[in-house]
Amino acid sequence: MPLYRRLPKLRGIAGGMTAGRKTHAVVNLGDIVAAVAAGKLDGGAEVGLEALKGAGLVRLSGKERNLPLKVLGDGDVTAKLTIKAAAFSATAREKLEAAGCTLVDAPVKPKWLRSVHEAKVAEAAGAAKK
Repeated sequence: MPLYRRLPKLRGIAGGMTAGRKTHAVVNLGDIVAAVAAGKLDGGAEVGLEALKGAGLVRLSGKERNLPLKVLGDGDVTAKLTIKAAAFSATAREKLEAAGCTLVDAPVKPKWLRSVHEAKVAEAAGAAKK
């Protein structure tokens, strides 16, 4: 039997295909600071995912479009910025707080669960009866 037929196929959920899936759209502090210095981003405004897309720092397509933003701590911060992201790495949080930047936690879309959905439907039905 040839080797390609002897090896197991890793397809679907049981095959562990979610192991390498991205959970966040990531950007480094150094890239944000360089974009502000180059004039691609406004340093006084809130820097979020949409602003980073507009500046060309984050290019997301397909399933990545809906991912939340995570800021990583590679680079140095020189200016006071207002950064809105769903997650910050520990080093990024330390560097931003030391520089006096404002960190805004962006809301993350909650995972769909049947129990939560059924509770919302029941609540809506109860409100409709009143």
